[in-house]
Amino acid sequence: MDNPLDRDFMKQALKLAQKGRYTAFPNPCVGAVVVKDNAVMATGYHAKVGQDHAEVDALKKINFQGEGATLYVTLEPCNHFGVTPPCVDAIIQAKIKRVVVAKRDPNPKVNGSGIIKLREHGIEVTEGILEKEAHELNKGFFKRMQDGLPWVRLKMGLTLDGKIADHTGDAKWITSEKSRQDVQHWRAQSDAIITGVSTILKDNPDMTVRDKKILNLRKKWGVPQQPLLVVCDTHLRTPKTAKIFQTERTILLASIEADNASHPSVMRLPMHHERIDLRALIKVMATRGHNEVMIEAGSTLAGAFLEADLVDELILYYAPKVLGDSAHSAFQFREAHGLMEMKSFLLHSVKTFDEDIRVVLHKSVVT
Repeated sequence: MDNPLDRDFMKQALKLAQKGRYTAFPNPCVGAVVVKDNAVMATGYHAKVGQDHAEVDALKKINFQGEGATLYVTLEPCNHFGVTPPCVDAIIQAKIKRVVVAKRDPNPKVNGSGIIKLREHGIEVTEGILEKEAHELNKGFFKRMQDGLPWVRLKMGLTLDGKIADHTGDAKWITSEKSRQDVQHWRAQSDAIITGVSTILKDNPDMTVRDKKILNLRKKWGVPQQPLLVVCDTHLRTPKTAKIFQTERTILLASIEADNASHPSVMRLPMHHERIDLRALIKVMATRGHNEVMIEAGSTLAGAFLEADLVDELILYYAPKVLGDSAHSAFQFREAHGLMEMKSFLLHSVKTFDEDIRVVLHKSVVT
């Protein structure tokens, strides 16, 4: 049976880890708490690449004088030289007696080796305390390490009858201002945003994070203000004057056969069924170190991602409105031939924003 105090201190570590939510990428968010005689001695978290990992951030605050103490950490301490030295060496140096780990690090450079070294030096290690919560915090990092793919979320604002625009294509504004403000946080915690050229041509959006607290936090740590923006544009129709080029963090995805080689920021990918190969795109995102990717697009691209079975998470904002049959549906893709072919998701959470309802669903995995 879990020790209640272990759970309480690990909850503190998880809360600390959240502080790196908008700045730590491509590294995972990690928090640490040093405890002795049931009292907190020091805390730490990982803010960004190149900064101290959470364990070292905490141990520095007590000058590595942790003899007899317990260290709570949300992810297994590393045992290799990267941008920073191994965290296990700092833990051993500080004479920590016990380490409580929420979840093992799936990075092949770690993956249990940190725990093994701690035990070899006589340090007691307890694993799996609030493991589910630790996985949820870094699900994109875990997926990239284990499957070679990022966590892909798809966001939509829609009516009760599943429409995203009226018969003319007008979609401003179906959802409330508070719902749109909430989207800012999903954008900010995504390493990249994917949209389609049709959205750019129709609305000319900037698709930026505008939350001042998040932008100030990123400025403080010297990380990019905006996530990467990826535009699926098979034939390079995006005008060079589009607002999306204002941030200098935009990539156009085109067919390898596309003309207009002088267009800025072009990445070329192979085609699949007369459109850019979306699975190849997602693999490229992982190769570039992106843990979490968000799709903000129209029904065609959204449907294509669903049909390709690439969506891990749906974020749906329902407004209490109905548009009817002639309006634009949320997802366009090949019709399922029977119930066995339906795309299935599991309810993760429900929250209200003014009159809107936000529903978050995760992919249903058949085991």
